[in-house]
Amino acid sequence: MNRFSLAAALLLSVAAGCATADGLSDCQGALARMGAQVERLGGTLAAVGPVRPQGRLGDAEYASLSERIGSQIDTIQADEAVIRLIGPAASLLLSDTRDGLILMRTASHPAARHVGLLKVARDIELLTAASARLSCPPARKNL
Repeated sequence: MNRFSLAAALLLSVAAGCATADGLSDCQGALARMGAQVERLGGTLAAVGPVRPQGRLGDAEYASLSERIGSQIDTIQADEAVIRLIGPAASLLLSDTRDGLILMRTASHPAARHVGLLKVARDIELLTAASARLSCPPARKNL
């Protein structure tokens, strides 16, 4: 199973936890907020142009981009309903993203800062694709 399939499977399996009628509106709200946050992450990354293995940014650009993306990741992690919706997969992708952000901010070698950016770009791509596949299950009727 490739990494995308694993992340998508984790995200989809946890979405089933929102199946009660009371949880359905919370689930739908969490889906909407997650979609908006992922779109914002993609827009922030797109603002620097295509992320290519051979590309390089200046030190200040890496630090600034890292701070902006880190702030957006903080917003996602602070939303308990979103975290419940995406569960363990969020931990996997968001902590890998944080590793990349740390490299972007603190690495002493420019190539290592760029590796951090490549990690972040890949994780945002995975998060975007996986979150697009999330849905709220139909509400169960209480008998």
